[in-house]
Amino acid sequence: MLPIRMGIASQDLKRAAAKTGSDLVDGSLTPLIWGRVWGKLDTCWGVIVVWKLVTVAIWLIFLGIGPELSSDNRGHVELESIEVPPSSKWTSWMSWDGASYQYLALHWYGDSGEIDDRLYHAHYPLLPTFLRAAFALGFSPLATSVVFCQVVGVVALYALYSAWRCHFSAKCSVRALWLFCAYPWSLFLEQVYTEGITVLLLALLLIAVHRDRTLLACACALLLPSARPTGHLVTLSLIVCLLVTKDQRRWLWPAIAGSVGTGLYFGVIGLSTGDAWSGFSAQQFYPAKGSILNVIDLPAVLRGFANVAESHYMHRSPIDRGLFLWFLFEAWLIATRCHEPLVRVFSLAAGFIPALSNLFFSFARFHLLCLVSLPWILTKRPKNEQGCPLEVVAAGLLIKAVLLWRHWTFLWAG
Repeated sequence: MLPIRMGIASQDLKRAAAKTGSDLVDGSLTPLIWGRVWGKLDTCWGVIVVWKLVTVAIWLIFLGIGPELSSDNRGHVELESIEVPPSSKWTSWMSWDGASYQYLALHWYGDSGEIDDRLYHAHYPLLPTFLRAAFALGFSPLATSVVFCQVVGVVALYALYSAWRCHFSAKCSVRALWLFCAYPWSLFLEQVYTEGITVLLLALLLIAVHRDRTLLACACALLLPSARPTGHLVTLSLIVCLLVTKDQRRWLWPAIAGSVGTGLYFGVIGLSTGDAWSGFSAQQFYPAKGSILNVIDLPAVLRGFANVAESHYMHRSPIDRGLFLWFLFEAWLIATRCHEPLVRVFSLAAGFIPALSNLFFSFARFHLLCLVSLPWILTKRPKNEQGCPLEVVAAGLLIKAVLLWRHWTFLWAG
């Protein structure tokens, strides 16, 4: 009887292992335990917890061994004015746009006409508005900004997963979330930038439109144009969906709210600076000198694509050009596989228009928002249980590690 019972127990272990996706070899419990651990991690919150632990570790390592930021490499903001010590390693996470948003939260836009004021006009008002409200809690502006954007980043990832679950299986959505977090430029969800709040509002908009929650859809569409330039593309996408789809009732009010939101952005900038177009004209003070007119200037686009020099920096990186070539393949997959109108129109617009208008400047950063279409890119079948291969996720994590090293060296993640 004893051998028979042991055989039955062995079979039970194998069945349990099979449920967790693990194989049992010679009765060993190691694969079974690992299978159960992986079963816990391969979930939405498992991905988010791992992502946060890894990024917190990166923060601690960086604060311990990262380079200090020299006075000529902090971006265009005097960090002393926002209570960031000039020699602090924290400045690497508050330089460039991060410092600008904190400055705007403290001092708002200026209308003096001086270039120091006009530089800030290129930044959008929604994040500074939320930060200014958070500062009322009385904590350090630096700590408040960092914690606020960390929390928004976590909520944005969960909202994005929930938006994907409206169309895909849990496993496919989780694997897409793994890959989204492994994408190197998801680093901007960790910094005081506008990516987190934009991803959050966009994901909530997708959920609201799918579930016919008109009020929520209108609120998100209203706020997105004030979050970052890509928000105007959301309004454009909603209008396109209204015009080309048969279900006009689904898109009418969000399209109206998005149009009002675009007007609200120009109104806020106009009242604050005296010139409603100053946000767009201020782009000419930045290295990219972005202009929507570049989209139709084919010679300028071709020259910009061929203008390659630095291995990795803002201006002429081959990484951005190579990623744009990959995006062309993605665009074909989005056009042929994605049948959700808003996702399809927005993903294509969010890839092509920033790339061409900025002449491929920092395209790898802008490409992050195109990845709202990630599950459609990965699979033809909405209920596919397999999702993204783990080897692809591992490759993404390796690339992300290389990017972080470059960020520590050159203090630029874009």
